[in-house]
Amino acid sequence: MAASALAAAVIIAIAIAYPLRTRANFTLATVAGLIGIYIVEVLAEPRRLGLENEVYTWLAFAPAELASPEKLYTVLTTNFLHAVDWPLHLIFNIIALIFLGSMLEARIGALRTEVIYLIAGVGGTLIFALFAYASTPEGAIVIVIGASGAISGVLGAFGRLFPHERISLWLMFVPLPPMPAWLVVVGFLALQALALPSASSVAYAAHIGGALVGILVVPLVMRTGGLAEQRRLLREGLPRPPSSRTPLAALATTPELKEIFERIQGESVPEVRRAWLEHFAARARCRICKAELRIEPGALVCPNAHEFDTRA
Repeated sequence: MAASALAAAVIIAIAIAYPLRTRANFTLATVAGLIGIYIVEVLAEPRRLGLENEVYTWLAFAPAELASPEKLYTVLTTNFLHAVDWPLHLIFNIIALIFLGSMLEARIGALRTEVIYLIAGVGGTLIFALFAYASTPEGAIVIVIGASGAISGVLGAFGRLFPHERISLWLMFVPLPPMPAWLVVVGFLALQALALPSASSVAYAAHIGGALVGILVVPLVMRTGGLAEQRRLLREGLPRPPSSRTPLAALATTPELKEIFERIQGESVPEVRRAWLEHFAARARCRICKAELRIEPGALVCPNAHEFDTRA
């Protein structure tokens, strides 16, 4: 592997592993990784910024790579590359990731956001490959690069978990009125589908695939995280107070917490309700001892074993 490609691969590994090991901010770590990789791409072949770039040779994905087991890793690494001769490709993706990634990460945490991001990126890449094979024989040798599929997955996941959350968007520097997240996702998919038949260098199929994968996998990701949290709490053997649990409403002491509490009370989808509970727990403090709270089955609990009932 060329030195430049190896350097980019190391940055990709760090961008993936660092938030997982340290619980650092996933969105910022990924943005830093994307910028670092782009710099490596530019420095690799400063006079040859097209497809001859050595980073592309080793880390970019083309559908034909599916026939080469030794290059299957590119379905992941290609999501961290961007077109060096079109800087706006990177800039637009960074803006979208900061906006969407930060919103989702603040509600479900860095680990789950990263898992969704990576799975959606790989899924979008594979769906692009299927579409490329179905379109023309030449489609199998066209490379696809960029984080757009993974970011589309973050959008899809947010729309699935928080369909009625209103999102403010900009269109060509013109602010649009806030719209429900579900409407943003549907509009995004519709626009991508309309553009799909056009002759363009934009991988619309990867965008659609990434968004659909995000919509489909987020309930599984949320459920898995909940089971892991329950196992951890059981291992720690948290004691139970003899008295009955305090109603959760006692913690809703600010306008923000009251609004989140109302969303919890009105939510019937288990995964979405848990996401709002985690959002609530991250901002609330124990009414009795002011300690931080964590989620346990049926309650929010502080280290001093004060419990606040979360059962519907």
